[in-house]
Amino acid sequence: MKIRILLVAALVVAGIGLTGGPATAKHAPGGCGTGFGEPLSIAEVIEHFPPPPGFPDPEGALRAFDINGDDHLCVKPQPQGKIIVVDNKSVGQIS
Repeated sequence: MKIRILLVAALVVAGIGLTGGPATAKHAPGGCGTGFGEPLSIAEVIEHFPPPPGFPDPEGALRAFDINGDDHLCVKPQPQGKIIVVDNKSVGQIS
């Protein structure tokens, strides 16, 4: 009888461990939200979305968004060649 109770308890504990995290965690840490695609390095952002001529220090401007310092950002293209830039640090994560 004790063995059966221990077995049931072990299965319950294992089942609890297999359940997923909170439903709000939609992306793996470091990922990008809907519409942003995969994280791009700062160099890739400049390559894929060239700044306007005469734009001073585009790399420095982008680094200001790189809160976690991993050299990657999430970019969402907008009309007329504009972009929305966010860090990949906190998207889909719960602190």
